[in-house]
Amino acid sequence: MFCNKCGCELKDGENICLACGNDITKVDIPDLMEKLEKNDSLYFEDIVELFKLMIASITGKEKNKKIRNITIIFVYVIGISLFIFLGAFIRPIGYFILNIKNSFDSFWMAFGISPRIGGDILFFGIFIGIIFILKKNSEK
Repeated sequence: MFCNKCGCELKDGENICLACGNDITKVDIPDLMEKLEKNDSLYFEDIVELFKLMIASITGKEKNKKIRNITIIFVYVIGISLFIFLGAFIRPIGYFILNIKNSFDSFWMAFGISPRIGGDILFFGIFIGIIFILKKNSEK
């Protein structure tokens, strides 16, 4: 086993590097790393183990550079995927909200009320409803 910080060779069972004082936490990962390097099939248990190692890398409990690199790649892929996924829905959500607004405006105009006054009435109704709910919950 070697120190992750300075590369000094360590004896089995040592938890602290004698050369640099780095705290070594030994995690049994050679089987998983060999599978990743050989592109062998990964099973669900292997994915769960890899995920646990990535969490340990994020929290600082695991200091293996390969696991840290895999974690960084995983976080980047998830972040980019979320960015793309959410970006695809921003325009439709905006149109949906605009259509709701137009529907309310049409509703108020059907009764001869301007949409601005109708919006004020709706806001006031929601405000009064929240006050009643809070008052009823405080009585319990």
